[in-house]
Amino acid sequence: MKKLLVTALFLVFAVTAFATDFSFYGSLRFSTFYTSTNSDYNDYNYGVDESDLDIYNWGNTAISRLGVKADIGNGLKARIEMGLKGSNKGNTVYTRLYYVDYNMGALTLRLGQDYTPVGTGVDQVFDSDNDMAGFGALYEGRIPQIKLMAGGFQLALISPKKTGNGTQFDSVLPKIEAAYKFKVDPVSLGLEAGYTTYKYDDDFGASDETFTAYVLAAEADFNVNVVDVYLSGFYGTNLADYGFSNLANSTYLVASDDDTTTWGAIVGLTFKVADNIKATVGYGYTKMDNDAWAENDEQQAYFANLKYAINKNFFIQPEVGVYDYMKDNNDVDEGKMVYFGAKWQVNF
Repeated sequence: MKKLLVTALFLVFAVTAFATDFSFYGSLRFSTFYTSTNSDYNDYNYGVDESDLDIYNWGNTAISRLGVKADIGNGLKARIEMGLKGSNKGNTVYTRLYYVDYNMGALTLRLGQDYTPVGTGVDQVFDSDNDMAGFGALYEGRIPQIKLMAGGFQLALISPKKTGNGTQFDSVLPKIEAAYKFKVDPVSLGLEAGYTTYKYDDDFGASDETFTAYVLAAEADFNVNVVDVYLSGFYGTNLADYGFSNLANSTYLVASDDDTTTWGAIVGLTFKVADNIKATVGYGYTKMDNDAWAENDEQQAYFANLKYAINKNFFIQPEVGVYDYMKDNNDVDEGKMVYFGAKWQVNF
């Protein structure tokens, strides 16, 4: 970890040494949550047939960060952002963002690790600002890519999830994603799409199969006076193979040559209670289906939170919610998790 931190600091200073203008920023995000799980949840996941109450990730979350932005000149800008996670099990420093932008006038070229064009979500703070990922929302993470940007349009060639043939999968193309976001007051709209393909080497040469994974998504945000309404939905195939880790069962089944189709949707309502207080409620649902399964695999979640800004840099966000895993593809109850607590955040 020390070597990683030294390397990160070296990169920061290497970039800023040649920059004409640079700035540091940071965000400390502290989690104080409890979870309560019922007997079905514990029996399904751990083989313990009883309910449970426990502290969940009490401490500095993995999404705390320290970063630097640099204006190098000649149309070049750079950004490096490190994640800072601390707990009673030790500290972790990791790379969140690192990229360089080249402004070509009408187009901007971005090279490096960044958020992908495809992504939806509402302001849910539990589980390191999960934003309902896996429960109607989509999140891939920050992945190395080559991206072209022009206004609200993005087109990216992204590192695929499966690389090499170590697990009998060969990647022959980078993942391709595109998104277009635009605003027609009082509505902001977004359309997103992605595609990737893999070659599966069955028994290391007996027969070859190629399968694809794709996703289509749309989102809309209506902002009228003190009320903000957010809606989004998606549809795709083999989304775990695509790269959405929160949809672990949405995979291509090699044995039966079956694709898993998945769709989901979320709705969020935010009310401005006062200049420094916002209340948000949200609901999300995901359904996965495969012809080889006995039943569909469904899950849903819902939450409510209150964002209270003590000042422009410091806010507290208490939240209560439910993860309902419903039944798996064998019609077995997976149980529920109820959580409650707060996120504390200081931006600097």
